Amino acid sequence: MPKEQKRFWLLSLAVLLVVCGASPLFFAPFDQADPPQPCGQPASLEELLWVDLNTATLEQLCTLPGIGEARAGAILDYRQAHGGFGRLEDVCAVSGISPKIVEGWDGLAYVS
Repeated sequence: MPKEQKRFWLLSLAVLLVVCGASPLFFAPFDQADPPQPCGQPASLEELLWVDLNTATLEQLCTLPGIGEARAGAILDYRQAHGGFGRLEDVCAVSGISPKIVEGWDGLAYVS
């Protein structure tokens, strides 16, 4: 067998061993169900990145554009007095929250 061909097969075998040997570390079997989520943990990436106006804490609300501690507190007070919001636009009923502020939350906030 020529030297180049031998080198090719040895490199191919090495790559195969690395890929096959490391694959369990990087890939989950297709037949496994999604692992259970711990209680109280978000189940999706959307829930990790977006702020749910009906369950958000003061700190989470403060991550939204145009919302500081005072407006976040007003949202929490309104939510406690009137219950949750039915739609994202309903938060405009909170004193100090304008439709323009809510428009800035596109892709950042939702109502569950």
